[in-house]
Amino acid sequence: MNFELKVSLLIATYNTAEYLPQCLDSLLAQTYEDWEAVCIDDCSTDNSLAILNDYASMDERFKVIHLDKNQGQAKARNKGIESCTGDYVCFLDSDDWFAPDSIEKIIATFHNNPNADSVLFKCVKVHSDGRKEEFVNQSSFPLTGKEAFEESLDWSIHGIYATRMDIQRKYPYDDTCRSFSDDNTTRLHYLTSREVHLSNAIYYYRQNPESVSHKIDIRRFDFLIANKHMQEMLQDIHADKSLLDLHERVRWFNLIGCTRLYICHKNSFSKDEQSYILSLLRTIWKDIDTSVLPLSIRFKPAYMPLHPFWWLFYIQEWLYCCRRNES
Repeated sequence: MNFELKVSLLIATYNTAEYLPQCLDSLLAQTYEDWEAVCIDDCSTDNSLAILNDYASMDERFKVIHLDKNQGQAKARNKGIESCTGDYVCFLDSDDWFAPDSIEKIIATFHNNPNADSVLFKCVKVHSDGRKEEFVNQSSFPLTGKEAFEESLDWSIHGIYATRMDIQRKYPYDDTCRSFSDDNTTRLHYLTSREVHLSNAIYYYRQNPESVSHKIDIRRFDFLIANKHMQEMLQDIHADKSLLDLHERVRWFNLIGCTRLYICHKNSFSKDEQSYILSLLRTIWKDIDTSVLPLSIRFKPAYMPLHPFWWLFYIQEWLYCCRRNES
């Protein structure tokens, strides 16, 4: 089946030689042939670049870009966008893979829905023991861009999707942080879409217990920096105040979660890291406009802002963690 539409796949690679052949083989097996894979090697120290070059020598649809310095996934993908020639674009992480008909189903969804600007894959999580678990989206599709943005704030819908190339070029990957800021890009793509649809195209998403989101690591707190930049980007595009206020409320709950994470795992960090994290938490606490929080939150124990007294807020969260640990 050919809809005369081309899809560009961004594959940012860093030390995933163990999984990379499965990823690339899944593209060679596609029932839809009008695709290109722009593979960006982010200065890997294993055999990843050699593997990419081998596949490029076998099939001209693989394009390989090698970065001389490790820059992180967002910057690597943005470098790849410069070489893309497709009508639509999506990422494929180098340790993940597609079902054989995934690209065909994505393109068919765009073709059959002229107002669709972003289309989600069916996300199937693959655990280290081989167990597969489908991500269940909590929404009914199609969604307006505004609805999809709102649903993405707590990931009631996931962020594995294809979008129109002009949207991708207008809003490239946010590289504010090494971790989490790419979520901002997804949300802007959804927000600026006329409609967001869900397809039956399967994306197999390998679950990595060593990823930043699963580890107690200082990079977990990049989440707060990424959140702040999302708020700034919403202001820059003059988003509705209702969206700004909604995202500010989300930022507050994320601050609460990060503060409790720090309190519960304080001893996992060095003294310098503790100083940095506390400073960041306090800066974000001061920055959030808590006047948009509902009264039920502003006066709820363990959630009260307690401005202008930072240490009262911190003690409130410390007491909450102590009570949880006792129970």
